[in-house]
Parts: sequence; C-alpha cells; structure tokens
Amino acid sequence: MAESIQSYSDLCKFTIGITDEELEEYVENCERTGRNVKESELMGKWIMHNTESTYTCYEFLEDHTYKQTYIDHFSYQMFVGRLDLTYHFTGTWELRGDTLCMNMNGAPEIDVDQSHVKAKFGKEKEVEEYIKEIKERLKQYQEDIRKKEGPKKILCHH
Repeated sequence: MAESIQSYSDLCKFTIGITDEELEEYVENCERTGRNVKESELMGKWIMHNTESTYTCYEFLEDHTYKQTYIDHFSYQMFVGRLDLTYHFTGTWELRGDTLCMNMNGAPEIDVDQSHVKAKFGKEKEVEEYIKEIKERLKQYQEDIRKKEGPKKILCHH
C-alpha cells in the first residue's frame, strides 16, 4: 500500500511541478484549525481549491460512500492551452472522533483531455511524446494500485 501511495504522490508532484522540499515547506507552514463535525454536517459536496490550476470535489453520501474528483489543468512550455487530467475515486468513509477515514476502492478512473492543447510551431512531436508519457505514467499508476489487494486507507485529520 505504501508503494501505491508513494507512486500517487510522485505522480501528483510531477503533474503540478512541485519538489519534495516545496511540499514539506507547505506542510510545515500550513495552519490547522477545525472542530469535530457531525456526519450530517459532512454530507454533500465539498470543493477544495488546491492551487490556481487544481481542485478536488468530494461528495459524501449518507450510505457512507464517497466520490472524489480531482481535476488538474496544466500547461507546458511546448504548447498553448491546457491539458486537463480528471481522476475519479470512489470508496467508503467514516468519522472517528476528529478524524475522517476514507477507504479508496482500487484505482481511480482517469480522463485525459487534450482538446485544449495546441503545440507551438515546430513542437508537435515533442508535445505528442509528452502527452504519451503522461498517459503511460497514469496507466502505470493505475496498474500499481490494481496489483495491491484490499482498499487503500487515507486518513484526513482536522
């Protein structure tokens, strides 16, 4: 399980172009405030804007299942426009005191939308290869998760 989480972490860092040091600095400087919530207060859709180009939508359902959609819009020096990656996760959830426990159901479905990508002049081949590499990494990430047995547990603290 740790390997698949690390693989996902590496993919996310690659996608958004952040280093381990930048992530560590963010975590250290992140202010954590909150309160315990009731299950009824958690129900519904929640949108978290991660960065200017990424956001996550969580939908917590009454039957203790959830849907999570992570959307990443990013650009690259060789093209104009943006490449859109959409990850669709599902699973179950429960509250344990001040901790939200989420169990992911296997690998997410991932959509790659390159309809907004236009290669800069003379960069068509490189853009094609770049998008191919992204798709291969995403496929490997999904395969890594599928090789593991059982749900993947994610803990989110207040």
